[in-house]
Amino acid sequence: MNLRKSASTSATVLVTIPSGKAVTYLGAYGTWFKVSYGGKTGYVSAQYVKVSTTTTPTTSTGTGRTIVIDPGHGGNDPGAVYGSSYEKVIAFDIAARLASTLSSTYGYNARMTRTNDVYLSLAQRVELTKSYKGSAFVSIHANSSTNTSYHGHEVLVPTGESYTTNPYISASRSLGTAINRELGVRIPTIRNRGVKYQNVYVVGKNSVPATLVEYGFISNSNDRSHLTSTTYRQRMADATASGIHQFMSTYK
Repeated sequence: MNLRKSASTSATVLVTIPSGKAVTYLGAYGTWFKVSYGGKTGYVSAQYVKVSTTTTPTTSTGTGRTIVIDPGHGGNDPGAVYGSSYEKVIAFDIAARLASTLSSTYGYNARMTRTNDVYLSLAQRVELTKSYKGSAFVSIHANSSTNTSYHGHEVLVPTGESYTTNPYISASRSLGTAINRELGVRIPTIRNRGVKYQNVYVVGKNSVPATLVEYGFISNSNDRSHLTSTTYRQRMADATASGIHQFMSTYK
């Protein structure tokens, strides 16, 4: 496998990495990983890399802290729709899987803002965080665009504008970054659009570290094939749980 100077097949080869050797992951850039190997830093094609998650803590150290999981939309609000694919259904399935993993694998008290197909206002979702005495809040969504070429997952965190009343701006950004990193590592077949600062009510108006995850564009064929796959929904949930746990392990 060639370690290249930039994320392109025409870029200079820094070194050829023998099969079976371990590299250190530094970031995801589309279909490329930024890695370090043998004292050199460069880019490798993600298709030739087998991701190892052995460095992710697997012990149950959640100590019962409550993570609020918010499945987007619901009831008479379907969210994005493409054919028979509904964002509210996709979001609920990923959220349920995420809650299960957080509880069974990491020992958190995972609470969902909705446990069936009902409508909740944005204010109600934020208020539930207080009712549940949550330590962190993650909202689950799928993206959509009239331009079907738009694709990839992204994570939304608070801006520093006056819109944001959440006192945990920095912690929210750390939470979002941890989730984004895990999604990029574990699901390289979806483009990593990165962490973005946006004025989102359930994030900016919350009272705990909060972020919103868009797992892909329901309007894009590649992303939709992932979003409608139970296998990939589980991988999305597991990646998100790992990111949450990594954040919570350092957040007091």
